[in-house]
Amino acid sequence: MYRFDKIVLSFGFAVVLSVLLFAVPAIALPMSGKDFFNLGVTAMQRGDYPDAIDNFTEAIDIDANLGAAYSNRCLAYLQLGNYDLAAEDCSQALRLNPRSTEAYLNRGLAWYRLGDYQAAKLDYNELLKIKPYDFRAYYNRGLADFALGEYQEAIADYNHSLLQSGPLDRAQFAEIYNDRGLAHLMLKNFPVAISDFDLAIRFNSGDARGYFNRGCACLYSGNYIMALRDFNQVLALTPNDGQAYFYRGLVRYQIGSQYAAMADLQKAAECFCNQGVTIAYQKTLQLIRQILSSDSAIG
Repeated sequence: MYRFDKIVLSFGFAVVLSVLLFAVPAIALPMSGKDFFNLGVTAMQRGDYPDAIDNFTEAIDIDANLGAAYSNRCLAYLQLGNYDLAAEDCSQALRLNPRSTEAYLNRGLAWYRLGDYQAAKLDYNELLKIKPYDFRAYYNRGLADFALGEYQEAIADYNHSLLQSGPLDRAQFAEIYNDRGLAHLMLKNFPVAISDFDLAIRFNSGDARGYFNRGCACLYSGNYIMALRDFNQVLALTPNDGQAYFYRGLVRYQIGSQYAAMADLQKAAECFCNQGVTIAYQKTLQLIRQILSSDSAIG
């Protein structure tokens, strides 16, 4: 970004003063840190994160104590996947304002993205000391709990998030119910998990994630017909979903439709290959070979 420097003009003495007054252009004043900060906010709103970072950096260069510039630059770095830089900016924002709940929230997300789930939880704990009713902190801490395999703790945090959430849009409610359902699924509480996925679908019927999760819960609980229905719905919404083909193939194999199962697994392998998901592709090929070997041995 460019700063406007004061322009020094010189004029000949022959110029009449009255003419000089009209001829002199308006002198641009230097932009302040807050001016650049506001430009950064505008860039964030239109989704231009590199430009936002440039403007927040200009703001910080002018006023190194502008904590909001660090917090907002952190958000831009998060959007671009620069999680180390995001964490650094939030740490600086917290040095300037130790009670900045947004800085704790955003740094927690940066730690989460970096895989440091314990550090993320510590930041959410600090946030909740300052703002005990922040549903975002409970929800994000639940995600960190889940990543650590602490499924009961995750469920408790998702419950708090729902209690404190107030008026959320339907998609946000669907996210929370989906994630709580996954925690119940990991604990093999299949009926409770299915109930949560039902709620997620009710709040956002166009989101394939709810159908996929419910399909998995139905598969693991032995309800193959319901699982088949849900995976069909996933593929109606997202036709190139390799995981949905894979799990539908498993369902079809369980109910004795070997030909349809093989077709689904081959389609899953194709999707994984095209999407560069190497491990899933290799595991799918391995399963296909096992099935073919098993069928050959039986024959």
